[in-house]
Amino acid sequence: MNSTMESKLGGLAITAVAALLSASVATAREIPNQPHIYGKCVEKSADGKCVKSDQDISPTEAYKLWEEKRAEIVDVRTRHEFKLIGHPGAREKKELLRRGEKTGRFYHPSIAINMPYPWIDMGFTGHEDVIDMGDINDPKDITDDELERFIKPFETHFPDREKNYIFIDRSWDRAVWAANIMFLRGYKNVYTVIGGFEGQPDATDGYRRTREGWLHEGLPAAFDVRH
Repeated sequence: MNSTMESKLGGLAITAVAALLSASVATAREIPNQPHIYGKCVEKSADGKCVKSDQDISPTEAYKLWEEKRAEIVDVRTRHEFKLIGHPGAREKKELLRRGEKTGRFYHPSIAINMPYPWIDMGFTGHEDVIDMGDINDPKDITDDELERFIKPFETHFPDREKNYIFIDRSWDRAVWAANIMFLRGYKNVYTVIGGFEGQPDATDGYRRTREGWLHEGLPAAFDVRH
């Protein structure tokens, strides 16, 4: 193959990658209630948009996949949510050691990896994974650079596109956005946890954890025990 042909093929490859990223970014900026484009659609809205896929699974199903070493759990909430509110933990407890000494205190080890998906929070400043002064939960305001802060670390940490990845967030918005964009990046076996970690707020008092989600199903929570 001559150098001219190699140059042309190289240019086509770069164009293809750029087009894929462009499509990913475009999808990430759709309205908050994005269609679930991964897996096989099992439920549609009145306007024909897929609102549930066969790869949207219950917290118990997610835990079983992890327990059987068949999937990685990726928590896409902010670092502060992950540390302070808690995140998916293992059922088997371990004793907390301090300077190598037993403390008599036990904790649930973490089973999730925190990779925050950029999101919007009105007036909530000072954290690199939260974008300030936009409409809450509106992915249209996310910039290319902010989105790349999620995509690049994910692809570096998880190069295997055939593996199963389960996304979890607070209540089932960001996980869908993350699953959609990584599906477009070539990760076909992406799943989300229905209800997220805390579930949607209760219609009566706004309290979460009352009808769906990881905590509602009685699954263990891990915390950052170093603080």
